[in-house]
Amino acid sequence: MKKIPCKSILLALLLLAGVAGAHADPGRGGGGRQQDQAQQRYDGERDTRREMQRNERNAGDANARGPSRNTGRMTPEERSALRRQINEAGQDIYSGKYKR
Repeated sequence: MKKIPCKSILLALLLLAGVAGAHADPGRGGGGRQQDQAQQRYDGERDTRREMQRNERNAGDANARGPSRNTGRMTPEERSALRRQINEAGQDIYSGKYKR
């Protein structure tokens, strides 16, 4: 059996530790702060895009409901249906059991 010097073993272990450390966290070599800033910028842009898409969807939903909803005015048919519903609700509320 051949004897291996202790210095060689120690050197091999140090090399393995360095290689394992480099593989464990690649890219944190010195530009960690720059990568963090780039990630934050990317996250901010992504959030902005999502917000814009959400606003576009909401605007599309408002347009799909019809022009009467955009102007805040009711059509004559909607007004008459509302009057009818109010009258029916009033009849239910003020039925004979509440009279004195």
